[in-house]
Amino acid sequence: MFETNPEALAGLAKPLVPNEDDYGCGPLREPATTYYVSVRGNRFWGGANNLRFYDGCRNVEVSHNTVVKCNFFHVTAYGPIDGIRFHHNIWYLPCSRPKNNGNYLIRGDVKGFESDCNLYFSPYDHQKKIGTYQEDGTRKVLKVGEDLEDWRKKTGQDMHSFWADPLFVDVANGDFRLRPGSPAIGAGKNGATLGGAPAPQN
Repeated sequence: MFETNPEALAGLAKPLVPNEDDYGCGPLREPATTYYVSVRGNRFWGGANNLRFYDGCRNVEVSHNTVVKCNFFHVTAYGPIDGIRFHHNIWYLPCSRPKNNGNYLIRGDVKGFESDCNLYFSPYDHQKKIGTYQEDGTRKVLKVGEDLEDWRKKTGQDMHSFWADPLFVDVANGDFRLRPGSPAIGAGKNGATLGGAPAPQN
């Protein structure tokens, strides 16, 4: 399990400025051949891919994380994988500014993929894609969710997710706590707040 205590985190220390296009390299978490993985209550930023799962992972759950700013995709899932679920996350800026890659890259034999009750957003109008399915080996594109509605129609996923600015406290200086009035507050199942930071106190 990769888990932090969001109550103990005031925000993220690494600013997005001055070099907005410096994304670093490598995934932040890369479980392989791992069973019963829970990634919960974190705030990830930077890297080529924020999360990468592959080579026989089984029963993976990624929930209540705030995932910001990467170069290629927030999530890459390369089969064989049996059971991988994403919910109650905030996905912000899924790729570097010139690209339009989307949040998920799913390649090969990935069974039991589920995604719902998430918030998606990019400040750039051309970055609306949610996910891409590819054939293993050839990497032939099988389906692409060009935006959230298209993704729902093609996959049946994210029926309770939405696209909105999460209203972080200070994106430019790396503070990804939620401001009062954020659409992520109370937007999840049973009134849960989305993301890896606690809801602001009145």
